[in-house]
Amino acid sequence: MCKSNSRCSRTKPNHPNIASPADESVPSDPQRPTFSASSSFEQSISNTSSAQYASTSSYKLSSGTSFSSRTSLSSLREPSRNPKRYVSVTNQCKHSNVRDCSFTNMLGNEEKRDRIPLLVYEFINNGSLLHHIHKNDGQEKSPISWELRLKIATETAGAVAYLHYATSTPIIHRNVKTGNILLDEKFTPKVSDFGASRLIPLDKNQLSTVVQGTLGYLDPEYMHSSQLTEKSDVNSFGVVLAELLTGKKVLCFDRPENERNLATLFVSSMEEDRLFQIVDGDIVNEENVETLKYVANLAIRCLRIRSEERPKMKEVAMELNPSSRNASMGQS
Repeated sequence: MCKSNSRCSRTKPNHPNIASPADESVPSDPQRPTFSASSSFEQSISNTSSAQYASTSSYKLSSGTSFSSRTSLSSLREPSRNPKRYVSVTNQCKHSNVRDCSFTNMLGNEEKRDRIPLLVYEFINNGSLLHHIHKNDGQEKSPISWELRLKIATETAGAVAYLHYATSTPIIHRNVKTGNILLDEKFTPKVSDFGASRLIPLDKNQLSTVVQGTLGYLDPEYMHSSQLTEKSDVNSFGVVLAELLTGKKVLCFDRPENERNLATLFVSSMEEDRLFQIVDGDIVNEENVETLKYVANLAIRCLRIRSEERPKMKEVAMELNPSSRNASMGQS
């Protein structure tokens, strides 16, 4: 049982809907490229297993348009992975940092007149935020600067706030993580993978659901109560902020037992005034110390155990906005 003044230790529940952070097969989401079901195209990347419920391929049309697609498998019949529901969620989203998708049929066997259901995605070739903030083998320096990390965090916060407050029916993403924040060639973030998302009726502020998400990012209150609220996304975004600040993986069994979970490590380090012992040393300089502290304190508020003590996502987005941030730090 969790105590209100301490962060729950997160062990892997025996539940099929909770993914391990190591399972980073992340689909990209589309901007509806126009093509007919029978259009000829060349496959540029071989089919790769993307999950138990789909396979992902990348294609290039003769017109030069690139896109990615996911082919429906039998397990797409699961309600939480239904592609039509996926599209019903993303069809509400018209935001530069949220990518929508289209659901179509591709002609399969011409003799049998088979129709293969496809989710069609915009092709993004710069990978996810996850792969840019962790040092790869042989790298001595963090791949992206603090300024770029902060820009990505600010735009991502705005996108998640949009899902909560600006769509016709509020959307809880339910799987906010660095692996689901895709980056284009200009490092513009695109919140992706709405397979776990839920629409929240306007007359409700929470839903009772089977727990679903990714270990390390899951809201501990949601894990114990199965009550999904918008504050679950806030908690997950707090983990993303901690990941951006530290460059550490959200779960790492090579670390000491009490440091394996990044959220736990981050909270304890802040409580003991040890922030700069865990911040990624490659991003610290004399000019950004106060900004690092400011974002770290915001992350701590997002990671509070009791959901009612966390800020709303629109407040997080506002506080990350450069003008609000500078005013709060007395730098305007």
